[in-house]
Amino acid sequence: SSSVPPAVPGNPVAAYKRLVKRLRRIRDVLQDHGILLGVEFVGPKNSRADGHPLVHDLPGAIDLCSDVGDGAALLIDSYHWYTSRATLNDLMMLSSDQIAHVHIN
Repeated sequence: SSSVPPAVPGNPVAAYKRLVKRLRRIRDVLQDHGILLGVEFVGPKNSRADGHPLVHDLPGAIDLCSDVGDGAALLIDSYHWYTSRATLNDLMMLSSDQIAHVHIN
């Protein structure tokens, strides 16, 4: 699994493109061994106090997994889900194919 930085210094668009490129490389190596890449977002607002917001909630993590492509799915952490103010309905809208792993805190 890989935690995604919730905020970055500098240009967030460039950082996002760089992140997608790096995660695709990791995904490719993992796929060669039959392993799914789990992408975790960090939800607490104070974790993005310094820098520009990047991926810090469920919709952003869903988009990131989509941009990385097949072989990338969500790592859902109950603490980060809660602190990002997501709802139970948000989780219910996910398919099992979108989830790689779940952490319960």
